[in-house]
Amino acid sequence: MPLPHYCSFKMNVAIFTAWYSLLFAAIFFIAELLSNTSIAVISAIITSLFAGITAGVSMATYYHYSAKRHALTPWQQLT
Repeated sequence: MPLPHYCSFKMNVAIFTAWYSLLFAAIFFIAELLSNTSIAVISAIITSLFAGITAGVSMATYYHYSAKRHALTPWQQLT
């Protein structure tokens, strides 16, 4: 698998969205264990997905423009 700078925008969105959604879900799970109040499961899922999508699009945009700014060669030419 290529590095994030060499992946397509869609692949970076998918990878980072999945990663950050799971991360935020774990944070909600830990927060619920540590607090006395319970968090609604559907609310935690929707919030985790929204935060994951936001972070995924942000990271994919960063890597896309960073690759263009540094004029990186396409991954196919490197392999």
